Amino acid sequence: MDKIENPKVRSSPLRYLTYFWNCATVGLLLITLCILGFALAIFINPQSGLNPFPPPPLPEVLQLPSPTPTAIQILPPTWTPIPTRTPRPTRTATITPTFTATLPPTPSETATATLLPEQDVHYKVSLGSPKAIAVTKFHPEVGCNWMGVGGQVFDDKGSAVTNGSVILVISGWLGGEYLEKTGIVGMAPQFGPAGYEIQLGDAPLASQGTLSIQLFDTQGNPLTNPLPFDTTDACDRNLILINFTRIAGK
Repeated sequence: MDKIENPKVRSSPLRYLTYFWNCATVGLLLITLCILGFALAIFINPQSGLNPFPPPPLPEVLQLPSPTPTAIQILPPTWTPIPTRTPRPTRTATITPTFTATLPPTPSETATATLLPEQDVHYKVSLGSPKAIAVTKFHPEVGCNWMGVGGQVFDDKGSAVTNGSVILVISGWLGGEYLEKTGIVGMAPQFGPAGYEIQLGDAPLASQGTLSIQLFDTQGNPLTNPLPFDTTDACDRNLILINFTRIAGK
């Protein structure tokens, strides 16, 4: 006769295993609740001693001093500025300078210049000079609005002296005024290769012997004595033509 097994005896190990897993589940749940409580405590108070990694302490709050109101000064109703005293200017003495001027000789004074001896005179006035003609022959555009002296200088062979080797100076009185004008040979080719021209004014004026012309070399040495000449107030005679020729052997 077969032996009948007790079903309670066979289910006993299974029952213990179920009990174990139930206890483990409850324990795990308790551990989870503890961990959540621990984390919640740290979250609420990070400075708690439970936190193994506490944050650094916060700096102290800077306390700024409270502003103190400053009273605004109000000017009196009528405020008059104090005037600034301006110093009086210093008086400077005015000195009138004294000039010493040397006046040219008057027409009535006798010339005191020493004349050249005959052997030192290198040029003479050419035949037919001086001669008064109309300047329109050489300057048609000026008409009567001009007055002066012009001409040429020749050597002893009758050839033109060029290269500016002779300087002509006109000095004296004209119309109550003293003048001194300079010309250079070769600078007025309208008269010829050795032509010169010296303008004396903007209109013809009459004079008798108060003007003179003299020749010099480039070093300022006189080549002739002063030669007086006359001028007229006629428009058709406002150019005084004066030619010079070198004396042979000089």
